[in-house]
Order: sequence, then C-alpha cells, then structure tokens
Amino acid sequence: MTKETGLPIGELGGLLTSLSNAIGMTDSKAVLLDVHSNCVRYELMTNDEEVYSKFRIVHTNINNNSELDLTPSEREYANTLKKLMKKFGVTFEALDMEKKRIEKIREIKRPQLSPHYHESTTIYGKIIGFGGRDLDKPQMLVQTREGTKISLGISNTHEQQLSPHLSKIYKSSYLELQVQVRVSLIDSRREYTMLDYEIPQSKNLYESIYRAIEGGTNFFPDVTDSGEEIRKLRNNE
Repeated sequence: MTKETGLPIGELGGLLTSLSNAIGMTDSKAVLLDVHSNCVRYELMTNDEEVYSKFRIVHTNINNNSELDLTPSEREYANTLKKLMKKFGVTFEALDMEKKRIEKIREIKRPQLSPHYHESTTIYGKIIGFGGRDLDKPQMLVQTREGTKISLGISNTHEQQLSPHLSKIYKSSYLELQVQVRVSLIDSRREYTMLDYEIPQSKNLYESIYRAIEGGTNFFPDVTDSGEEIRKLRNNE
C-alpha cells in the first residue's frame, strides 16, 4: 500500500467502527483527528483515560492471544484487521499519544484446535493375541461379539493381572472392557486404550442366570422368590 493506493474510505469506516466497538468508544469520548497519506495513517483523539487504556489493551490482546481468547468485540475488530491485512498485504501499528509504538500487528493468531477427541465406551470381546513393537506399550488384540478385531493399548499392570487367567479365557471368554477411544478429526482413525476390565466368573448358564437374578434382574415379574424363578427356568415353564 502506498500514498497513491491507500486504504479506501469505506474500508477505513468499517475499521473505525469495529475499533470503536472493541474499546467502547462513543462520539463524545473519541474523535477522528486526522488522516494522513491516503488513509495509510490516521489519528484519534480522546481525553478519556479509560478509552485510551482500552485502546492499548485491545491491541496488546490481539497481538498476544489467539482469536478464541478475545472478547466478541475484540474478535470482530481482529477479523476486520485480518481481512485488511490479507486484502492489501499490510501490517498495523498502534501508537500512543507520543507516537511510540504500542503494538505492531503482523498477523492474527489462529486458534490451535486439537486434531482429535476422546470418547469412552464398553466393548465385549475375547482376547485373541498380544503384541506391540514397543515393550513399554503393550497391545492386546480382541475380537468383539460382532466379529470385529480391535487392537487395544493396555498398561503393563493390566497385562500382568491378566496373565494368570489366560489359560481359561484366551480365545474363549468374552470380557467386559472399559475403553477410551481417541478419534482423529483428520482421517477418523480410532485408537483404543483399555481402562479397566471384568473377567466372567463362570460359563455355566445356570450360574450366570442366577447371578443376574441375585443382581436384581427379574425374568418373572409376578414371582418374588428367586429360587422359584430358577426352578421355572430349569423346568422350562
């Protein structure tokens, strides 16, 4: 931008309006004193110390924080600056009353968004393998009831706890697995980490149903005695 190709008056008007909103100016508190070099430099005048202080604070906030850390009015002003910087290839300097630089704004920092998010779920699966290239980050391969194979990151503690039970549950028993899933926002890739687990105590149908009844599951709403419920189940009534 040069003196011959300065900032169009319409763009200057939008810039001043957004600045006014950002620092809470009113016509009585601040005025446009002068415009120099085809709107390349403009001067404001105020006798209000609060307005002057906010002028300094707003430009410092914009220069040192991402958009997400700004107030709505500051963000609106920052977006106006960003559009003008992109359109005209310019930077902005905020000067104090002695013409000393407060801030030089070269860019508006973009918010740093996380490239992934986490969710928790429960998986019922049987162990079909162990692996992992890194010994400090063991992996457990499980197959769900639906037949899906999933690689879970597990802690060394959980691996040691599971070891004594493997002869009974390996490739046969479905475990209840509490899992945290790390989902990529870029390619939707999912990484699984086991948080906790529960090993089934028995594969006996009678005992499994009895434990469910003792836990409060009522297969026969009109019957209150759990022993009678079991007898009905055994007799196929």
